[in-house]
Amino acid sequence: MKNLLTLIPLAFLIFSCQEKEIKKENYRKIDTLLNIVFKDSFPNFIDNELNRNNALKLLERKKDSVIENNVLDDMPLEVFRVFKNPAGDGAIVHLVKKPTTEHYDFYQQRDTILSDFITFDLLVGMPENKASELTKGQMFLVKNKKHPIDINAIVDVFTNQTYYENELYIEHSMKKLNINYGILFTEADSLIPHKQ
Repeated sequence: MKNLLTLIPLAFLIFSCQEKEIKKENYRKIDTLLNIVFKDSFPNFIDNELNRNNALKLLERKKDSVIENNVLDDMPLEVFRVFKNPAGDGAIVHLVKKPTTEHYDFYQQRDTILSDFITFDLLVGMPENKASELTKGQMFLVKNKKHPIDINAIVDVFTNQTYYENELYIEHSMKKLNINYGILFTEADSLIPHKQ
């Protein structure tokens, strides 16, 4: 009986460690930024509108560096559409990041992987011959980003045609969360298929 009582806590400890390892595997590079903004700087962003707005302002200031530092290159994105670049050569691949889950446990906030709740559009300028191989619904990783596209030339063309809004916002209700990061633009030579 004593052996059994010793084994139960040990089994629970092993299971708990395995659970944390599984969660760490789901962390993406952007989680570092999201944790700094939402968990460290503004932990009460859900209940406090002032802090929610300040968190969004901080996130907005980081938009260009997210692209320049390849923070999204481990984020699986879905092809929404592919079309000729109306502002120049090549094509535009319109990718979307949909929420992985909507369930947000307010009581386990420290263990929450915030990238599961982020949504955004990523418009990628790339060579037409590479873009013509893509199909709606396919999942890809965007690696080898060159630099952010100068959005002033094309933002008006795309803003009304995106999956999500360009505004950064947070939707929340009991146990649900959505962090919309708006529209991001970049260039890439190709996309890497994401194996699910």
